[in-house]
Amino acid sequence: MASGRAKLEAMLPMATAPEPLLLDMQARRPSRVAPLPLPDVHGFVASPPACAIERNHIITAGYQQFGALVQDMVDPAFRREGISRFAPNWFAVGAHVSNTGGKNMLALERARALLSARADVGEVCAELGLGDMGERAALVLRPILARSGLTSALSRTLLAMLLVARRQISTVSGVDPRALPRSLRRGADLLVSADARGLSERIDAVMLTAYNALADGNIAIYADVAGAGQDFFELRNASGPFANDESLFGALGALWMPLDVASFVNDARDVVAFCRAHLGDFDGLCGLTARFPQGCLRRGLALLAAGFALYEEAGRTAEPRRKNLLIGGANALLVLREQRDIVQRAFEGRAPREVARAEIFRLLTPFLTIQVGPDCWRFAHWADASPARRARAGIGLERFEPAASHYNWSVFEDRWTPILSFFERMYAKPELVWIHRVEPDPRI
Repeated sequence: MASGRAKLEAMLPMATAPEPLLLDMQARRPSRVAPLPLPDVHGFVASPPACAIERNHIITAGYQQFGALVQDMVDPAFRREGISRFAPNWFAVGAHVSNTGGKNMLALERARALLSARADVGEVCAELGLGDMGERAALVLRPILARSGLTSALSRTLLAMLLVARRQISTVSGVDPRALPRSLRRGADLLVSADARGLSERIDAVMLTAYNALADGNIAIYADVAGAGQDFFELRNASGPFANDESLFGALGALWMPLDVASFVNDARDVVAFCRAHLGDFDGLCGLTARFPQGCLRRGLALLAAGFALYEEAGRTAEPRRKNLLIGGANALLVLREQRDIVQRAFEGRAPREVARAEIFRLLTPFLTIQVGPDCWRFAHWADASPARRARAGIGLERFEPAASHYNWSVFEDRWTPILSFFERMYAKPELVWIHRVEPDPRI
């Protein structure tokens, strides 16, 4: 695993990529899930394809394979029926999230190609079947850009950027118009901040930054969490299911921390004990970050070891409610590892030819969605769902502005609870993850 991580850290942000096949969700219910081979994550990370969208295709397929392997472990009926009515595991949900990320990357590629041709906003709207939306949006943009001293050409550019991306990801009708003024102003500020000469180069810098951040995060999470999953299943396939925590922690500790196995085992014990004490307690699981702040564990991989232990226990548990709670606890541990310890680096900094990554995600936060079949989770709906969240964002109930505009997805604390809420939504509709499987689709 170490060599794969070293290779990953040495990789430079990706430039533009061609448009290969992506994965899309096809509504079909398989009659049976065939045994899946264990993906070679370490080999993939050591020598990944140069094209980020091609990498995403492989990563999404890998998550789907791991998802089937873990669900087969926790639900004996899954292999026979090809569907599970228990809570889906992190890897199975991750296939859908990775697929959404791939669509975002493809949208950015298409938007860059479109805008490089200097398409007028009217042409963009006509191509997307948006009728007179461009003219109506121009009325919103004109005073904003006048205050910023920016040109009407820039206003058309900013609108096209948003519309093209939203059309590719989901329906344009899902855009909250209240978010547009502030978001467009932020987009203008990003273009001004770009270290580039002309408008087209500034646009390219903004789009490239978003593309690179998504691509870097995609492979970083897969290398770490799926790489740990490969290690876990290789050990499990060699020795059989782990009967208790100690045998699992000892085996993983010997692989991951051979010079200090005892410390690793103690860390994993502490994590799994806390998680078991808070099963079914959403606020308690959210408190994982306070109980185990970043850097307090000798090795963050103890979070993953504890998660695999809970998956193993779920497989030994017959009582449905407790099985679901154990799966949910394991998922929360994997989410904490990937979001706080791993992907955070992809949201920060600024590589050559880029703008500030954190500001890109501040711009995009009100429009973030995750698609699982026909179900679409929207960050904006989560942020607006309660007065407490609006107050947290500093928004009074009387103001005509979405709370999501005052969050930033690049800040871990701003996305930790929403991500756990998204998983809770999937627990209420577990069949969706399996019915709407990820399949190659040449139409994308």
